[in-house]
Amino acid sequence: MGKQTERTAKRAAKKEALNAQAAEQAKQTEKPMEGFKDKQNIMWPILSGAMAITITFLVFFPQNLGGGITSVYSVMVWWGVFGMFLFRYLNKAGSIGFIGGSAIGMLLHIFAPVFAALMV
Repeated sequence: MGKQTERTAKRAAKKEALNAQAAEQAKQTEKPMEGFKDKQNIMWPILSGAMAITITFLVFFPQNLGGGITSVYSVMVWWGVFGMFLFRYLNKAGSIGFIGGSAIGMLLHIFAPVFAALMV
C-alpha cells in the first residue's frame, strides 16, 4: 500500500508541475496581445501609413500592374486605417480619423491621373 501512495504522490506532483508550466505559458502568450490593447503603440500608425503610401504609389503606375489593388476602395480603406490608428495614437476619436483618412485617400485617387500627367 505504501507504493501506491508514493505513485499517487508522484502523479500529483507531476500534474502540479504541468499545471504550473501551462500557467507560465499562458502568461507568456498574453503578453503579445497587449500590443493590440495599447493605443500608444507607434507600430500601428507606422505600418498602416507605409501600406497607405505603397498603395498610393501604385496608383501612379500603369494599371495593368495591379488594377484591383489600386481601386478607390483600397486607397480609401488604407488611408482610413492610417487615419484611425494615427488619431488613436494621438488620443482622439479613431472613427473621425478613419473618415478623414478615407476622404484623403479618395482625393488622392481622383487627382492621381492629374499628378501623373504633370510628371510626364
